[in-house]
Amino acid sequence: MALPGERRRSVAVSLVEADLFYKEGVLRVRKFKAARDSAALRLSGFARHAERIVSAKASGELDFAGWIAAGAPGVSYVRRVVREGKAEFSVTADGPWNDPEGAARLVFRNAGFPGAARR
Repeated sequence: MALPGERRRSVAVSLVEADLFYKEGVLRVRKFKAARDSAALRLSGFARHAERIVSAKASGELDFAGWIAAGAPGVSYVRRVVREGKAEFSVTADGPWNDPEGAARLVFRNAGFPGAARR
């Protein structure tokens, strides 16, 4: 995995759990979870191949200091924006593959931003 301007990096995970199935052109992800000490990702939803429709929900947490220390993907960007603390996120996407509607929520907890005064 690599973000623009970065070299490819691999991410070691301590847990991967998946409950999914494919039937009659529909891939259903009842539950997908990947986790490591500094991050977790959960995903569920479905994709209908013939109609090219997707409905998905994702959520997770990220510990910035652990992510940076591990040299995980996006680290060169992340360390310029935030150095410590945690983030929680959730994302939804529904509709045609090429133009789904979506929503996202991002919450920072105890985040340390470069150049910001500390309390």
